[in-house]
Amino acid sequence: MFRGTVRAFAEAHVFPHQADWDAAGMVSRAVWQKAGVEGFLCMYADPQFGGLGVDDFRYDMILIEELSVRAPGLFTHLHNRIVGPYLHHHGTDDQRARFMPGAVSGETILAIAMTEPGAGSDLSGIRTRAVDMGDHWLLNGAKTYISNGHLADLVLVAARTNPERAHDIGLF
Repeated sequence: MFRGTVRAFAEAHVFPHQADWDAAGMVSRAVWQKAGVEGFLCMYADPQFGGLGVDDFRYDMILIEELSVRAPGLFTHLHNRIVGPYLHHHGTDDQRARFMPGAVSGETILAIAMTEPGAGSDLSGIRTRAVDMGDHWLLNGAKTYISNGHLADLVLVAARTNPERAHDIGLF
């Protein structure tokens, strides 16, 4: 039943607009909001944030299977299964209260900034730095090829927290 719902959504709200999105270089914000109305975004989120409280990866796999073939720029999987879980599991209570309702509704589009010029997506080679300033972190660096980046309202940034250790990387 869920697959049929996703197919009907894609036929009505995604596939007819793909050529326009290709020309614009990005999908529309409206399709994200429609996906939110359908319950396709961050389904694992707590109901207090508008989620369904259903953490079953198979639903996201169905979204990927049905959307990716004909709508490769609608990165629901990045939103749902890469960025969203960091916020959901590791964000502060305040961050979850501020951002999860929008992530569920499609009002807040999520992205992650890892890829860098010269390093690609090899995280051990990133040069973006995060310096603890006591009451905040100071980030300095460059990112490129950020999926959902054109539309993103919240971007997690991978940055090196210790220049002496290749694996000391945080998400900010």
